[in-house]
Amino acid sequence: ATIHYHVGTKEELYMEVFRRGYAREILITKQFVDNLTAESLTNPDQLRAAVREFVGAVVDLNVEDPNLAKLSIRRQFAQDEQSRQIDEMFSLPMYKEIGDYLAAGIGDSPISEGVFDLRFFFTGFIWTLNGLITSGVIDFEKLRVPVESPEMIEKTKEFLYRYCCVFLGISAS
Repeated sequence: ATIHYHVGTKEELYMEVFRRGYAREILITKQFVDNLTAESLTNPDQLRAAVREFVGAVVDLNVEDPNLAKLSIRRQFAQDEQSRQIDEMFSLPMYKEIGDYLAAGIGDSPISEGVFDLRFFFTGFIWTLNGLITSGVIDFEKLRVPVESPEMIEKTKEFLYRYCCVFLGISAS
């Protein structure tokens, strides 16, 4: 009764959880895009610093609230009308903004000569992040190690940072 009084239906609560989660993610993405310049896209040191900061912020957000990753994975598997609505309202505008900026900045640079498809980049990044946050890292002795200790959080950040660097065609160091 309390939830219904303050939020409304379960569907409205679900949408509000996504609205709040994406608001924080959009802020991180906006800061990343706003800090990129034409120079930083062509200067490997500046690009590495921007990517490292972005990845760190996104991982910290998801470690702080792992339910965002869990809900995101559930939504991806559901592919129902509510999932499409969430994509249209939150995911796609955010991906489009950063994707348009990266595509324009990369243009005819050496990065574009490789396998350059932002769709695969975003899909891989999101699934990897959500998978690591929700189910941990496969360990050959313990089966799974959760991403919750400071050491595992840093390893997750480093892995995703290197993923981004490989995609962008820059060395990670």
